[in-house]
Amino acid sequence: MIFCPEEEHLPTMGFQKGVSINIWNDATNKPIHEFVNGCSSGLEMGDDYPMVFHPDGKYFAFEQQGQLCLYDAQNWQGKWCVLSGPEDYRVK
Repeated sequence: MIFCPEEEHLPTMGFQKGVSINIWNDATNKPIHEFVNGCSSGLEMGDDYPMVFHPDGKYFAFEQQGQLCLYDAQNWQGKWCVLSGPEDYRVK
């Protein structure tokens, strides 16, 4: 499991709406944000589904569509994405 060290958030991954990541508030057991794939675009994760909170809890990162993307954990807005992995599967 991956917990946010400061805010007690827990990310989980599911497949009900395509591939999605839900961020849960551990104290209330309620979702606070969802990253959704949809049918044809969005999250396409590797077998290990990499995702992590920064040690200070201010940022959340995960891989999507051959990119490593960083999000602000206060408002869930994207900060940046960079290409990851071999060139043959990177998003152009």
